[in-house]
Amino acid sequence: MKTKTLEPRLLSHAVCIIAFCCIASFLPAQSYLGVGLHLTPPIHLDYTQNTAVAARPRPGLGGSITYKKEWAARKGRKWYMETGLTLQGFRFYQVSYTGDSINIWTDFPVQHTGYPAVLLGGGHSFRLGKTRGELAVGLETSFVVTQTLFEIYSYNLSLSHHPIDDATFPLYLRLNLAYNRNLRLFNTVPGQLQIYTNLSAQKFTKGSQFIRDKYTGIDQEGKYAVNNSELGIKFFAGLNKKALKPPSGGGVQQGRITPEPERRTKYRISLTAQLYAPHKTVYYIPQVDSFSVKGRAGVFTPQFGITLERPFKQNPQWSAVLGVGMGYRVATMAFRSDGRFPADRQPLNVEQDFSIGGYGMVSLGLSRSGRPGRLVFSHTLSATAVLPFGREAVYMGVSQASYQPQSPPYAHWVLDGSIDYKWGREPVLFGGEYNPEVIFNHHGAYFVAVGLVANYSYGVMAQGKFKVANEQTTYYGALLQKFSKVGVTVRVGLAR
Repeated sequence: MKTKTLEPRLLSHAVCIIAFCCIASFLPAQSYLGVGLHLTPPIHLDYTQNTAVAARPRPGLGGSITYKKEWAARKGRKWYMETGLTLQGFRFYQVSYTGDSINIWTDFPVQHTGYPAVLLGGGHSFRLGKTRGELAVGLETSFVVTQTLFEIYSYNLSLSHHPIDDATFPLYLRLNLAYNRNLRLFNTVPGQLQIYTNLSAQKFTKGSQFIRDKYTGIDQEGKYAVNNSELGIKFFAGLNKKALKPPSGGGVQQGRITPEPERRTKYRISLTAQLYAPHKTVYYIPQVDSFSVKGRAGVFTPQFGITLERPFKQNPQWSAVLGVGMGYRVATMAFRSDGRFPADRQPLNVEQDFSIGGYGMVSLGLSRSGRPGRLVFSHTLSATAVLPFGREAVYMGVSQASYQPQSPPYAHWVLDGSIDYKWGREPVLFGGEYNPEVIFNHHGAYFVAVGLVANYSYGVMAQGKFKVANEQTTYYGALLQKFSKVGVTVRVGLAR
């Protein structure tokens, strides 16, 4: 009888692993429990649109809960291991065109979150200079426990997954890149805020797609798939009750955000002006080759207001922020058609802006200021409420012959419609706003701040209906005006 022995290479690998585990058990270690949210790449659909339906892919939503352990290798460097459970998801926005003057369209988001997986990964982290920031690089493998989607069905668009024909290999390998920021929780518990990305060439799900055009009678069959990469944020709380030690070295440290020396400021009040690009007007109209109706880009509108900041006594680099502002709402339209559609066989190219009333805005949030160098930077994150006021009652139209002078409403039109309060709008639109700024003369009585602003709010602040017609055909359409913005902001204020 022959006995089996371990090969020398396998034996050496086993010895290395055991040695590393033994050494790691004696190294200074910190354990964390973390929760996270992440985005997955937009779903890939072979067919996204016909005259009856349009699917607009969006980044998917997922989450995770993990356990992480770090071992200090040497000054400024660590090894880490992470394991836990994760969920993946995909999402798209579906618009179905019904084609009559009363029920013009239906729109709804399609979201599926599932695909539970067990993950295990590890790597190396490096401190960035003398700050509390770290760059982590590693590899991660995950095992998908089960495929959770069987079918998403609607009359115009359906997705399905066959467990045999559409099976994907359940084991995945991803490259992990992350930025970690060490935090203090209650001055005794270490924590981390992590922004990370996992990169993979694999797909965590795929299947069949069916799209139907009820007007032409054409049915198309294709495929869908979702990549297994992700971009997200995690928050870790330390399980070892041990305070964070500041980086070694005395004096002023370059690149590190230090608390402001000013501690006597009771409040700051400022006048705020914003110039921003609003959300493009969304038009629902069937896909027609001879004309198009879209929201117009490149429009800027102002907002003015007052901002009040009150620094916290115990930690004056943090402030509570209250802001009020006012602006006006704008809808835009770009109508283009070739000579096949108008009755006079002349191409049309018309762009219009509509002032549809005003709005008031209230924001409440937190601001943190710091000095990484000679400049003072501030980051403000706020919850916002937008209150539209004024009834729109705005006529929108395109004359059939633009070379003939006419006054609206047009007697001979190609497009005719209106934006009116009677079709409904949200009384209040809730959202969030981010405002990074550079502050000049922050410790004096007067200051000036220049920065950027980005807001996203949920809901619709204006609606409208219209029809497009020539001698042969009439198409019914609808429009929505949402509220979101990206722009610049300037504040001039007084500190007391």
